[in-house]
Amino acid sequence: GEYFSNIGSFEVFITDNSEINNIKLYIDEDILINNVTRISSTSVSKYSLMVQFTDISDGQHTIIARVYDQQGNIFDSSPITFNIDKIPPTVILQSPWEGQVITGSQVSVRASAQDNVGINTMGFYLDGQHIYWDNWEPYEFIWNSTSISDGSHIFKAQAWDRAQNNTFSQEVQFFVSNTIFLRGDSNRDGVLNISDPINTLSFLFQGNPTELKCQDATDANDDGKVDISDAVFILKYLFNQEINTQVIPQPFPNAGIDPTQDGLGCQL
Repeated sequence: GEYFSNIGSFEVFITDNSEINNIKLYIDEDILINNVTRISSTSVSKYSLMVQFTDISDGQHTIIARVYDQQGNIFDSSPITFNIDKIPPTVILQSPWEGQVITGSQVSVRASAQDNVGINTMGFYLDGQHIYWDNWEPYEFIWNSTSISDGSHIFKAQAWDRAQNNTFSQEVQFFVSNTIFLRGDSNRDGVLNISDPINTLSFLFQGNPTELKCQDATDANDDGKVDISDAVFILKYLFNQEINTQVIPQPFPNAGIDPTQDGLGCQL
């Protein structure tokens, strides 16, 4: 039989030579369902009823419709078997994992779920927006990370069981890094020189966002933020190269993707 959680919808088809006076629903022969809402009566022979199962226990049940016409006749429908399940599923987002740095167009997104009556559907959400449905195990799809900006993002999964109980997984924060850049190259001209710390200082003290096309590149000391220490870091490197003990973090001296996780990114 069909599965329901707290609410179920039933249709009652009636043939009678008199007008229908009332319809009552009974579960397991003797439990009267009083909280019935008549949604519609498209004709004298069809009624749609919405039933709340708040006080009905989990498990298998039968339901009948008892119909009363204006002549005082009472007749019962044939019983229908159905199931009540109010236990929500459990769901875990397995990939990507918390803090993972992701690159490329072949990223595996995967979730697992368990339920006492079985999983019906799995949904996947990126930054709060639904992007994929999956009705069959394994619940997995291939995602193109180049479709979004570099930086911090959130994935989560949602599982529905056969009774439409549903549960979200815990949110997983991950980091996308697809843009190639040179560490310290604040103005993105492909070389590291005095114009880069000047560009960083101009952004910090004049606040012109157009001067900062790549926060990851501007984060010269790779501490996950852009501040005056990045300009100082590059100035020390440029003017003390003979005795310089500072090492510029990767990607340097060749351009590449960001190997570390942070909330920064680059404009493509």
